[in-house]
Amino acid sequence: MKNFRWLCCLILVCGSLLSFTEIVDAATYWQYGCQNRTIQVRSYDSSYNAGWVRAIDNARAAWNNSGAGTTILTWYNSNNTIQAAQFAENWYGLFTVNSASGSYITQFTIKLNARTISRDASNFDNFLKSTAAHEFGHAYFLDDNPPSGPSLMSHSRDRNTLTTPQAVDVHNVLSKYMGSLG
Repeated sequence: MKNFRWLCCLILVCGSLLSFTEIVDAATYWQYGCQNRTIQVRSYDSSYNAGWVRAIDNARAAWNNSGAGTTILTWYNSNNTIQAAQFAENWYGLFTVNSASGSYITQFTIKLNARTISRDASNFDNFLKSTAAHEFGHAYFLDDNPPSGPSLMSHSRDRNTLTTPQAVDVHNVLSKYMGSLG
């Protein structure tokens, strides 16, 4: 019986290592990111209606509770901004680096396209949360479309249902900021 338990534990550990190796191979990084995992964005609660504020707050909370050690705070004087408006382009969200020092972002803007989100969402709150959380992912060096999924950073995700950072996203942030986890 003792040998059977030992064998079961060994199988679980090996299976976990194989899964972990799969995640390690999925790292794709963008050329820019914030220097640490705590970032601030300008307060937006007086700029938008309660539905927009709730969805953006939920996107921040998705990262803050993801296990990636990330903290996204609001501060009235932050240079990093979130803009929601009816943009003519066809994207849902856009992350723009306004200034950087080397590869570290010193100022960014997240734009959320009310026109396309309203047009395509079957669950508006989830779609907006997914879009905003995806754009926050860029602040942590995450690039679009990692080679394995599911991932919040994938353009082909269902934004109505996939609204939080997935295991590969969390791993990639941890790996980028804490060095190799392998």
